[in-house]
Order: sequence, then C-alpha cells, then structure tokens
Amino acid sequence: MVRLLITICFSLWIIALPRGLMGQTLPEGASEDDLERLSERATSETAVSDALEEMIDLSAHPIDLNNATKAELQMIPFLTAKMCGNLEEYRQTYGEILSPFEMQIIPGFDSILIKKIMPYFILLPVSALPPPSPRNLINLGHHDLLLRFEQVLPISQGYNTSDSILSLKPNAGYKGTPHRYYFRYNYNWFDKIRIGFSGEKDPGEQFFRGAQSWGMDYYAGFLSIGSLGILKNLTIGNFKASFGQGLTFGSGLSTASMPGFSVSGYQTTSFLRPSGGIRPSLSVSEGDYLRGAALTIKTGRLEIAGFASWHYRDAKIASADTLGVQKFEFSSLISTGYHRTAEELANRNAISELIAGGNVNIPFSKGINFGMKIGFTGVYSQWSARFSQEQKIYNRYSLQGTFNYVIGADWLIRYKTLFLSGEVSRSASGGMALISMASFTPDPGVGLTLIYRNYDPHYQNLLGNAFGQNSNNCNEQGIYIAGNFALLRNIQLSLFCDFYSFPWLKYRVDRPARGYEAGIMTGWQASRNVNVNFRFYQKFGMINGLSENPYLHCLAEFNLRSYRITLNWNPSSFVTLKTRMEARETSSETNPVYFGYLVCQDLQVKFSRVPLTGTFRYALFDIPGYDQRIYIYEPEVLFGYSMPAYSGKGIRGCLVIRCKVTPFCEIWARGGVTYYSDRNEMGNGLDMRSGNTVTEITAQVMFRL
Repeated sequence: MVRLLITICFSLWIIALPRGLMGQTLPEGASEDDLERLSERATSETAVSDALEEMIDLSAHPIDLNNATKAELQMIPFLTAKMCGNLEEYRQTYGEILSPFEMQIIPGFDSILIKKIMPYFILLPVSALPPPSPRNLINLGHHDLLLRFEQVLPISQGYNTSDSILSLKPNAGYKGTPHRYYFRYNYNWFDKIRIGFSGEKDPGEQFFRGAQSWGMDYYAGFLSIGSLGILKNLTIGNFKASFGQGLTFGSGLSTASMPGFSVSGYQTTSFLRPSGGIRPSLSVSEGDYLRGAALTIKTGRLEIAGFASWHYRDAKIASADTLGVQKFEFSSLISTGYHRTAEELANRNAISELIAGGNVNIPFSKGINFGMKIGFTGVYSQWSARFSQEQKIYNRYSLQGTFNYVIGADWLIRYKTLFLSGEVSRSASGGMALISMASFTPDPGVGLTLIYRNYDPHYQNLLGNAFGQNSNNCNEQGIYIAGNFALLRNIQLSLFCDFYSFPWLKYRVDRPARGYEAGIMTGWQASRNVNVNFRFYQKFGMINGLSENPYLHCLAEFNLRSYRITLNWNPSSFVTLKTRMEARETSSETNPVYFGYLVCQDLQVKFSRVPLTGTFRYALFDIPGYDQRIYIYEPEVLFGYSMPAYSGKGIRGCLVIRCKVTPFCEIWARGGVTYYSDRNEMGNGLDMRSGNTVTEITAQVMFRL
C-alpha cells in the first residue's frame, strides 16, 4: 500500500510538471544536427515543422511505461532496442514498475539515463485510473489551447498589387494579407481519450472571405480512444502511420531515413525516428497527410492495425475537359499548401486520393536473451485522375497510372546484445526493395551499426520513408557503417560512413553515379557545466558537368566539407551560453573552391524572481553561395519552427521571451532581424522585398487547464 501511494503521488507530480513548454529550446533528446540535416533535404518547411511538433507533443503527452507496447517504448529518446527489450522483460517478470528509482536495477538503466527520459514517461498503475464518467472526463481532463500570429516585414511585392490589376492579371499578386494565423486545441484524459483540432492561414491567403470563406485555409482534427481491452487505439480524423522500417509505409518525415551520427541499435536513437503504429496528428501539412479512420487491436501477442484515408489533394493538372471540370491527368502532387494566387487556387483540391492498408505484427520471445518479431504490411492507393509525369530519361521508371499497391514484410531478431532487423517490399510494378540492419552493443559504451539497402529503379512507392539518400526509396544501393564509443568517462566519439550508388539516372545526373558521406563527432564534458563538441563532415558525389550536348552530360565530381565546433557553458542555474562556429567549403571539377563561415552566440537567462525566460542569438555569416548554405536551428516559440538557410553576407539577431502570466496562461514573443551587406533587395518574383533588412515578429499565447 505504501509503494502504491508513493507511486500515485510521484505520477501526479510528473503530470503536473510543465512538459516541453520552454518553446525556445529543443526538448530533451532532440538533436539540432538531426533537424538541420532534415532541413537540407526536406522539400518544405512544413514537413520539418511537423517532425519537431511530434517531438514536443511527445513530451507533452508522456508514455505510461507500465502499459506501453514495445513500439511505444521505442519512441522515447535515448532508449536503444536492447533497453526497451530489457524493460519489457522486467515488466513481464516483476509486474508494474512503482518508482523510477526501481528502474536502476534493469540492465542498461542508470540514474543519468532515467533523469534524461523522465519528461517522457509516467508510472501510473491501472488501479489508480478513475472510471471515465462524465464528471471525471470534465474534471480530470487536460485542455491546451494555443494561438499564434506571425508576420514578415517589409511586405513583399506580391502584396502591393492593386485590385484593378489583379482583376486583369489574377496571378500578379496575392489575394490575402501577409499575416500567418495558427491555432491548436488538445484535450487529453490520461492515455484513454484525446481530442484535437488545429488550423492555419498562410501569408497571402484570404481570411473569412474569397476562397477561404471558412476562415483558415486548412483545418485538421481527430478523436482518439486507446487502451480499452483489446482496443489499443481508434482514431477518427487526421493521423499518421508507420510500420517496420518505413519501407512499405511510413508517413511523415524522419531523420531516421537519412545518414548521420544518430544511428545506434536496430533503429536510430534519434528522436525523429519512424515511430511504429498509428498515432493521431494535428499537423498542418496540407500535402502528405492521412484523414479517415484507423484502428489497432491487440489480442495476446498478435497486433493488427488497419486504416483508410480519403481526401482531396492539390495537384498540377496535365489534361482536363474543355470546362476543366473533369480531370483526366495530373503531372505532380503539390505539398506546399499555399493558396494565394489564382493559379495556386486552381490546383487546390484538384484530385481525390484514397489510401487504405494494414499491418499484422507477430512477436515471439524465449526469454530476456532472445526475441523475434515478424510483421506484414499492405497498402493500396488510388487517385481520381491518372498520374502522368513528364517523360524524361531519368524518370523512366516513375509511377504512372491511377493506382498503386505495395506489400512488404519486416522482421526483428534479438539475441543478447545483437539485433538483426529489416524489411523487404514489392510494388505493383514488380520492383523490389530491401533494407537490412545489424546492431551490436557489446558494452554500454560501445555501439556498432551496419545498414544495407538495395532499392530497384522501378520500385514505385510514394508512401515509403526508409533509410536512404534519395527522397524516394528507389534507384539506390548502399552500405552504412556507424559506431559510437565512450572513450573515457567524459569523452564520446561517434563516426559514420555511407557508401552509395544510383544504378539509373537521376535529376541533373545523366549517368549511373556513386558517392559517399562520412563524418566524425566528438563530445567532451570538460566539467559539470562545460561541454565541447567538434564535428567534421564530408560528402562526395557526382553531378552533370558542362557539355555542348543538352541531352547528355559528362559527370563532374563535387566535394562538400563542413567543420563545426560548439561550446555549451552553464555558469549558473539561471544563465546558459552556447557558442557555435561553423565553416563549409565546396569544390568541383568545373568550379573553384568556395568557402563560407558562420559564428553565432546564444544567451539564455531564466529569471528567479519572475516567471520570465529570455533567449538571445547574435550571428555573423559570410557565405558566398547557396551550395555553401548553412542551416542552423533558431530559438523559437512552443511548436514553432525556424531553420534559416544562411547565405550571403550579413548579421542576424533573434530574441525570444517567454512569460508565465498565470498558472494557466503563458505568452511568447519573438523577433528576428537579418541585415545583408551584399544586396539591396531580397527574394524573387512575388516574394521580392526592397532593401537589405528583413524582420520577423511572432506573438503566441497558450492556455492550459
């Protein structure tokens, strides 16, 4: 009884903690390097913002360790596959975990690790949960409401077009105001019931008039019920889903799909890895989202998931009837979500998309030293018009038609400290794809990872998100090797190398090509309050060179090298300093060596007498071109995202202030200013701005009940 009372009190204390509300700092376990690599390869800022939002959302809705599945455990940062397996075996042997201190006897867990993961879990016995009566649903539910306003100054050329000109040239300017509006509401009753609703208006879109007569340009919402008998989860509305290694199906973006320093264990230890199963989503990404119904049931060891999604999508129409009512073909799917001009509005909801599929997961276990899991996934997708991409030599094997289906099988085998996992998949075209991983952890301070992938050029899957260099998992072969080592008690070493090749042509690569990525990163905990990190990264590849023949180019080699040193210093519990210096150079056979650098200083102050936190950044940069651009994560408001690609020559300043007005209300204010010394105008087209200074302002308020 005493243990039970201690556990309940501890769990309630954990629930009462503010989770992830710093806003201007990343959640524990999130890596700036992960986000910056993701920004370099992502096709839109919204996709990266969604990935960051998932990280913060997890810290706001912690996982109950006593009832979590292994897939849910793997969502917690810092936990390797072996740690999750040890934790699961401990629960099966000894029952519920009553205190976080009890976890120290689980192999692989110590006080430092437990402290790091504490924001992401709760320990709540089933017996402590009250019945879901209407009164308890009202009194014990948690409500979050967030409102945000953003604007960039000076306004761009697209907002200076008069109505008379727009009537003659509809695409000569933006129809709406330059403001961005965003809101999200979340209701959470333990891990049983969740209700969410969000909306966004992008700059340039109308608000409660014209094409956006319902206010926001885009709305998302869901109702999710979970942990009720064999019903693991039922979600109606917007959701995301990922199974296996994400090769057959993996919605959303993840740094687990890209080479880097974060891989350890059979999946990445990075926070942005593909999480298993189905989960509700309030993402405002207006392209790659799922909307419909999803169900997951678990009976014994067998877990079955099924889903169906149907909604309209933006698309570039290639052919239609004379009135444009019936669409016969479309050349591309559009994921930007912008509906500001007549042309963008014409592409809005141009076609309908149906995605349906499911997964069967069968785990086996023969004790703490051996475990195995097998999964089978099938997905069918269909569009109301024919997908017909412009025929080029490099996209000869691209998807064509009105439908596609993909089937696959994934596996995981665990023997002591060795993990073997992978997935094989086949598309309707007959193309095959395979990814296989091996991870070995002979010691808590040593981790080795090997990943092999082989994706056929004619493997067609728009819904995959597995490890690889390409944005789509096709036309690629490669071997990835990584290692993490604790050289001394206060020195960590990580290194990786990825050798890859493309059997068929690519965009701007007119012949089969090869390349590699490699990097090394060291971390030194100089003292309790001082941490130093150094990173070197190099990429070698091939791209079209200069040629008189416009249809066939000779390939030219190019190199990219990046050097970074970061110093983190906490002189007191109220002040945090972070200094970052980074240099990047590129060279090729046809271009000289270009060199760029960036230096930035962060200062965060937490006032002790008032509930106020301020974060300031000052940066200097001199970067000659876009190929040498440097991405760096900026301080932001809660659920906000700012990852500018520094290019040119100038100065950048940013300030974020967070104030807790009452126990139920917090406000954020953010301002950023960039001054360029090498130009007199910024942007191009309708986004052209006069002058050499651009300013962003953000105001946000959050109510928590």
